[in-house]
Amino acid sequence: MAAMVATACARSDDGSDPAARTAAATVTELCLAAIDEQSAAASRRFQSVHGPLHELADDTAQADRTVAARLLEAKQQVEAAIEQQVDPADLRQRLIVLAHASVAALTAVDVAAPAACNDLEPPP
Repeated sequence: MAAMVATACARSDDGSDPAARTAAATVTELCLAAIDEQSAAASRRFQSVHGPLHELADDTAQADRTVAARLLEAKQQVEAAIEQQVDPADLRQRLIVLAHASVAALTAVDVAAPAACNDLEPPP
């Protein structure tokens, strides 16, 4: 995605940047995972966006290295929680932190936060 957000020439028919849409879709999934009370469903949602999160972090690093570092740290915390099979409440709290870090990353690369993130609880 490093070229995804920055590439204006790769626009779709509706004029929007496919990379920006991918980034927004990735963050939408994270927000839904953080809102979801079912840890198994939340874990599946997280797994589905693992790769695109790395791309978002790469793009964000070009704009704001601190925000990118927070995103990667939050992602690692969720990965550890899934691997260690922590209790669902702990996983959910880590997903909330990751979702907020992802929204900050979108902001850093000038992509609007998805509406699905409006219902996020504040980070712990």
